[in-house]
Amino acid sequence: MEIRSFDTYDEKIYYLHPELSPDTPIYKYMDFDFFLDMVKRKKFYVSIKREFEDRNEKRLPIKQVMPFRAVGGHLFKDKTFVEDEVNVYMDRSHDFDEIKEWPVSCWTLRSDENYLMWKSYTSKIGVRIQTTIDKFVDSITPNDYTIYCGKMTYCGYNPSQTIKELAFTKSHHFSNEEELRFYFEPQKNSCRKELSDSIFIELPMLLYVNCGNVIDEVILSPFIKDGAADMICDFLNRTEDLAKCSIKKSNIRLQ
Repeated sequence: MEIRSFDTYDEKIYYLHPELSPDTPIYKYMDFDFFLDMVKRKKFYVSIKREFEDRNEKRLPIKQVMPFRAVGGHLFKDKTFVEDEVNVYMDRSHDFDEIKEWPVSCWTLRSDENYLMWKSYTSKIGVRIQTTIDKFVDSITPNDYTIYCGKMTYCGYNPSQTIKELAFTKSHHFSNEEELRFYFEPQKNSCRKELSDSIFIELPMLLYVNCGNVIDEVILSPFIKDGAADMICDFLNRTEDLAKCSIKKSNIRLQ
């Protein structure tokens, strides 16, 4: 997978999949307490890849990425062809073991609200935030990580994929998510040591980039009752760090 490099507003370099542009809108569903904590503490939580529920995030799917073949016993007089494939798999597995220790932030490219994503990624009181790739990367203040951003593909796993391609691949069963993913590769030994026993990390976050809000829009969950949603909208509209940010109720009507 080819990845292009881009400068953010403050000249931070990151690497972007060629099908995307820096101003691509991205969206994230999260619980309301997580959102409030992010706004108040200006910290963004990022999970470690190995902590994801999907087992293929934790290890290489060996059946899919290593092409085993049935062979007769007489062929093992020359084991070179088998050993070569095993060595290739072991090298890729070593690289994958490194990637699974990287922090990851998952977003979606779906601009329309999705009921199933509200159910899957938020509790009763949740929000969906909108920003752009460039604004999000620029809001992350430490420069101790190399950041890669790309769309997930849902073609499954196969032996011809590179490690980078595997990092941005999932089973077709997840295709409804239209996921966009940020990987944070640690550049300093101190960062790597910090990650070794972590399940997530806190990244300091600026809520303003180039004199504008990082968060362009906040939509409240459709599961919040209208009266409570009105009160939350009023509260958020009076929050200084969300100035000029669009705050609104969900377009999905459940009541």
